[in-house]
Amino acid sequence: MATRHQTTLRTSLVKDLSLLVVVAAAAVLGTMTFTARKAVRALSASLTETTLSVTTKELESFFAPVERELRLAAAIGRDIGFDVDEPNGVTDTFVPFLEQTPQVDSMLLANDQGQEWMLLREDDGWLSRRTDPSSLGTSSRLTRRLSDGTETVETAELGYDPRTRPWFTGAIEQLKTARARGVDEDDAQLVSWTQPYTFFTTKEPGITASMALEDPSGVRWVVALDVLIKSISDFTMSVDLGEHGRLVVVSEPGLVVGLPRDPRFRDEDAQQQALLQPPEQLQLQVVSDAATAFNANGREPDVQGPVRFRSGDEVWWAEVRQHQLGADGELWIAVILSEAELLGTLPQARVMLSALLFAVFALAIWRVRAIARRFSAPVEELVAQSERIGRLELDQPTEIETNGVHEMRVLADALEHTRASLLSLTKLERDLQVARSIQQGTFPKLLPDIPGFSLGAWSEPAEETGGDSYDVIGFNSNGKAGGSVVLGEPRADHAILMLADATGHGIGPALSATQVRSMLRMAVRMGARLDEIMRNMNEQLGADLGDGRFVTAWLGRLDGASGRLAWLSAGQAPLLHYRAADDAFDVIPAGAPPLGILDVLDAEQEPPRVLAPGDVFAVLSDGIYEAMDASDRQFGVEGVQRTIRATRNEDADTILERIRAEVVTFTRGAPPADDRTGIVVKRR
Repeated sequence: MATRHQTTLRTSLVKDLSLLVVVAAAAVLGTMTFTARKAVRALSASLTETTLSVTTKELESFFAPVERELRLAAAIGRDIGFDVDEPNGVTDTFVPFLEQTPQVDSMLLANDQGQEWMLLREDDGWLSRRTDPSSLGTSSRLTRRLSDGTETVETAELGYDPRTRPWFTGAIEQLKTARARGVDEDDAQLVSWTQPYTFFTTKEPGITASMALEDPSGVRWVVALDVLIKSISDFTMSVDLGEHGRLVVVSEPGLVVGLPRDPRFRDEDAQQQALLQPPEQLQLQVVSDAATAFNANGREPDVQGPVRFRSGDEVWWAEVRQHQLGADGELWIAVILSEAELLGTLPQARVMLSALLFAVFALAIWRVRAIARRFSAPVEELVAQSERIGRLELDQPTEIETNGVHEMRVLADALEHTRASLLSLTKLERDLQVARSIQQGTFPKLLPDIPGFSLGAWSEPAEETGGDSYDVIGFNSNGKAGGSVVLGEPRADHAILMLADATGHGIGPALSATQVRSMLRMAVRMGARLDEIMRNMNEQLGADLGDGRFVTAWLGRLDGASGRLAWLSAGQAPLLHYRAADDAFDVIPAGAPPLGILDVLDAEQEPPRVLAPGDVFAVLSDGIYEAMDASDRQFGVEGVQRTIRATRNEDADTILERIRAEVVTFTRGAPPADDRTGIVVKRR
């Protein structure tokens, strides 16, 4: 009878425990590698998307005013024409255009007879250039108007013919194409953008937007605005994506118009020389390699997220987005991140963990007999818990009997600390997302349709959740006082409006703001009057809120048939009433202190106002009024009034959207320091 091969317990334990430790190490390292790769992809996607969105908004706020002013100037030309023989009159007409758009360097007018007028912004005044082949030949007349009112005139031999310039030929071609397609001449498609180039007069890099038109006498003109692209670089260089990360804006021919954050470009002369150069010439090899990676994989921007590629000795992640200019111009925004910076200290942690696992393996071989009794169970439990953590199953704590072995206790404590930390992070993230979803869900998805009125409402929290809340409740009056009210009528003759702002921003104030909205809905259902609602809210919040916490609130009732708006304001101010008939504003203070401060609130209802056709009533939170620019100046009541007056002929949604856009432009896209909320009522 054959004897079965036997092995010693030592050998068996060494083999079995070695295999177990190797498997555990592989599981932990594999989980860490997979999780790290997944986390890096998610982080890179989040960072690139956020950066691309912010950059896109920055470019929109940079170029949109240029197109708006250009279309306005073209409309003037179509309606009354241009008289370049009166340069002072033309200068006086168009100086305000350049003063409203600081990114515009100069304005040009030219016709198909070769007559041209240019207005250029200078440090101490304005320079105008007059070109006319019929009277000046190949010369140009230059007029400088200084800020003190003095003027100097000189003639220079420039040999300048505007009809040969790309901004002129591009606009004329765009007009021909638009007419062939039957496009209205006011349409934005008529705006033509040149490729970036060096300006003829200032020798600075820029890009020109132009439009062609015919004046009342039948003369064909082109009006153009020269835009300096240095401002784009000022923004892209301000974005911090780590030591090696890059944010670059490139034109369609592959020339850099937005430089990345790089010590080589800190000085203005260096920036001037670097702009309008291809990335290769600027030694930005990583930008070229990113473009190659996109092309090699057949990737379309904004479709499948960031691309992972190698440049030099490093691994990178990149995403690209297209930004359209008019009908024929485009820029490309590229965000490039270093994988090493995204990973941080994770590679070192992986090496340390590997070393620790191999140390345990060596110890297991040396103390094989003791390991059988003391190490097997703890190691198995550690492996199992590591796998659970890798699968993000974090509810079960690490409770391992280590049999007095210090190293196992350290591993168990480290693993438990990791589990607890991950559990806290995932719970916090989940809670924040749930809280945001709940709060956003309380806002009305569709505002009621009140005949004769346009309503607009919007809220943007400074964090995941905010302390601002609003509500617009439509209902139809049955002509009876008191009684229950059916809420949410899509077409109604009355509306209850509310804007509330709890102190601070985050989860706590969000709960207070949501509580106010809930109390309002319940009170409106019960048919309570505005003053009753406000007093009851004050009593409840006084009982619920701690010392130093309060809520400002505005409650209004709109009667669509009479146009009457009645309201109470507890600390929510200023309120703005634009009277269209007088083109004037009433700035209305709050009629009572904020809710939750006094035990008894003396809330007297303001005398109702009848909104006349064209009137606008705006209720805005202090996050809009107190928005700061880089010089710590507030957007203020004046900024809101200026915006309302400029959009007084638009509907409420458009007015509110313009206020949002103007605040973003004013703060240069900086994240809001406070929640921003607004309600606008416009009588048609």
